Amino acid sequence: MRIIHVAAILLALAACTSSKLENEWKAPGVSGAPYSRVMVIATAKSYENRVLYEDTVAGLLRSGGTEVLVSHEHFDKGVEMNRANIVPVVKRENVDGVVSSFLLAEAEFEGYQHANTMSREFYFDRYQRAMDYAYSPGFNSSEDRIYLSTSFFDVASGKEIWSAISETSNPKQDSSIIKSAAPVMVEKLRKQGLVR
Repeated sequence: MRIIHVAAILLALAACTSSKLENEWKAPGVSGAPYSRVMVIATAKSYENRVLYEDTVAGLLRSGGTEVLVSHEHFDKGVEMNRANIVPVVKRENVDGVVSSFLLAEAEFEGYQHANTMSREFYFDRYQRAMDYAYSPGFNSSEDRIYLSTSFFDVASGKEIWSAISETSNPKQDSSIIKSAAPVMVEKLRKQGLVR
């Protein structure tokens, strides 16, 4: 019975959605005051996910004092998000920075885990725990991972000045990816001094 209980706990832990940033890059020589008026532009499989992502990132940025616009409030649903359409709006709205995110990849990883773990309890339980570990069957597990690419652009120069890839493990649905990845990305933008 203990084996089933431990296996259930391990599966529950493995199923938690979490995000981290990888492959971060910042242009050399970028420094100075944080950007004060930023537009968030997301590319998503559905318009609803685009709106949710942009609004989530905007809310996090606004909480630090950055003025934020979201693309879905400035472009109709069917408008192609290209340079010719974006640049006039960004200039008209006096935006000085753009945060752009898109889905980079989806992957599934499989592995084998033991169903039991060793504890550091008193010595008289150690033998039984070791026997349980040695003779407990393991189980196969799988983990889904979603990778989002996010970049920060300086409007005056038109150049990318920061980028990173967020990796989200075991998302239950698209909204859990957004709720997990957005805070990690915004926190890093703050640490880099790009936003307040």
